[in-house]
Amino acid sequence: MKTARNVIANVGGRLWQVLMNFAFIPLYVHSVGVEAYGLVGIFATMLAVFGVLDMGLSLAVNRELVRLNAAGELARARNLVRSLELVYWGMGAAIAALIYLGAGFIVHHWLNLSNLSAETAILSVELMALVALLRWPGALYTGVLMGLREHVALNLITALVATLSGAGALLVLWLVSPSITAFFTWQIIAAAMQIALFYAVTWRKLAVPGHRAAFDFQALWAIFHFSAGIFGVTILSIVLTQLDKLVLSSTLSLTQFGYYTLAFTIGNVLATVGAAIYGALFPSLSHVVETGREDEIAAFYHKCCQLMAAAIIPAGMALVFFAPDLLQIYFQNSAMVQSSYRLVVLFGIANTIFALMMMPYALQLAFGWTRLSIYKNIVAIALYIPALFVLVRTNGAVGAAMSWLGLMCGYLLFEIGIMHRRLLKGEIMRWYVRDVGLPMIIGVLLLGAAHLVAGAWMPLPARFALCVLSAALALTGIIALSPELRQWVLSAVLRNRFWGQLASRN
Repeated sequence: MKTARNVIANVGGRLWQVLMNFAFIPLYVHSVGVEAYGLVGIFATMLAVFGVLDMGLSLAVNRELVRLNAAGELARARNLVRSLELVYWGMGAAIAALIYLGAGFIVHHWLNLSNLSAETAILSVELMALVALLRWPGALYTGVLMGLREHVALNLITALVATLSGAGALLVLWLVSPSITAFFTWQIIAAAMQIALFYAVTWRKLAVPGHRAAFDFQALWAIFHFSAGIFGVTILSIVLTQLDKLVLSSTLSLTQFGYYTLAFTIGNVLATVGAAIYGALFPSLSHVVETGREDEIAAFYHKCCQLMAAAIIPAGMALVFFAPDLLQIYFQNSAMVQSSYRLVVLFGIANTIFALMMMPYALQLAFGWTRLSIYKNIVAIALYIPALFVLVRTNGAVGAAMSWLGLMCGYLLFEIGIMHRRLLKGEIMRWYVRDVGLPMIIGVLLLGAAHLVAGAWMPLPARFALCVLSAALALTGIIALSPELRQWVLSAVLRNRFWGQLASRN
């Protein structure tokens, strides 16, 4: 049952974070303007680029804590976490110093300001440095709590801080100052609250009476090999996922980049939900892989893939087919809708594919096989970078989104076939047809038909209701035609054991 609780906690926690973020974005933009909001996108890009310094340690500690916790070796786990704390806080200090000292260069030589003053932009970047310092070690504590399978505690913290961060920032903009510097000042306070809670809960969960945690070089060395593989994947992934923002933030005006940031954030909801499901299921998948029984591994893997498809595809197709309607309800601003809906459609398709590819990637990591991701990303970079620059030059922000979509399509077409030549041989068609293909057909047909029915004559609230209804029907159809999902639902209805069977392989 713990896997079930973890899935619910992860998805619920991530959805609450998304809700807290999305509920206030239009109000943030109204308070500070689209141009100033573009600085939020710049900050997210900088943190992602500096993510290379994580070196794969957060995922490695997640995997290692699964093993140590199962073996009852909490003393070794405590030493590992203490050792990594020193590493992470040192990295956080270095990142903060680089951002703070480079504030002037970033503003004068990277950004294209229109109405925002250089002084305000520089102060905002300097405040970003303090936020980065406090947020950076959070990746370690997240990895530890996930490895201990304490997803409920983890998501309670993140949900609480997301509420304080989102609602608190709005109150500060309303009651104190409607400025981007006030926004980042509050983010410093929220980040401090989060890291304090992470630290307290992590060490309470790792409590061993009489044991004093100490730096342990051997504990770090034990995760080095896996971490090194993830490090290579991380470097290449950051190039692929952040190059578009780096290119656009230096070529577009900050206002135009703000619209790109808004569209990317909206489309990224799908990836966020997918990451929540991935995070909850990865420890369990790793545990099943440890058994070495291929039939059980295949069965659990396909269950995970079908669960991901059911969660992602209806929402993704709703975003793709009803983007203008959803954005109009969200922004209440036709100009913002016209500036962003094409980008949202492209990101909706791309991130649907991205989320569906998460469980195959999880399987590779569960087997400790990182080489495929390194090789595929090397090839992807060789193709993606030229395509990105050409399409951005000819189509601007839309060209960048088209490049990302093309990259995801390439992964979908080639990675699965290569992976199943080594892992779970003979399972490739089951993934393409049953796990992904059939749910995608259901989602496209139902949401596409609803889109055709929802003509201009239909009032906006009615189109929204039709979107929600068709997405619900798509979810129902996917569950009904997916054997494993159908079995879980029937168990829930008949014997109240829906999530119990999901955890049965643990």
